[in-house]
Amino acid sequence: MFINYRSLYAPIILGLAVPIYLEKMGMSIGNMGIEYYGEVHPSYHNAMIHTIFMPITILGMLLWIPRVAVYIPLIGIKNSDSFFIQRAIYIMYMTHYITINFLMGIMLMIVYMSPLIGSILYYNHRGYQYALRDGLVLSVGALAVQEVFGHYLSGDPMSRIEAIPNAILYAVYFSGGHFIR
Repeated sequence: MFINYRSLYAPIILGLAVPIYLEKMGMSIGNMGIEYYGEVHPSYHNAMIHTIFMPITILGMLLWIPRVAVYIPLIGIKNSDSFFIQRAIYIMYMTHYITINFLMGIMLMIVYMSPLIGSILYYNHRGYQYALRDGLVLSVGALAVQEVFGHYLSGDPMSRIEAIPNAILYAVYFSGGHFIR
């Protein structure tokens, strides 16, 4: 096979290709996608809550996503692949963000290195047994804080169900992007 799934080329290629595919499906990509995401985060208070709690959301996701992947028998992921999955997710997102704005992408790479390192350390010290549970608690809890203390208390519109794919792609970018704009 040209690209081994454990290769670091795969997440780079996905980081470049997935947004193109999503755009062909009608999703707003790049700056337009970030602006769409920002429509429900107009207040400074909401944006700051988002900035503070998004790294916790990502830490949780980097714990639970590899565990869910292990439970999908068709793709043949093993416990030992968790470290690769964590790095692949990080590389895929950061590759896409660098194509939008190089300096912003570098800043996000530095900031979001902490959740990546935290998730790797978690697996090294706690193992796999509680990663699904702990990751879901962290990510769902941090998202709930963002929704209640960010959106609701600031008076901003609540998150939109139809915008979930956009949020999956651009919530991390938005968490630092409002500092640069």
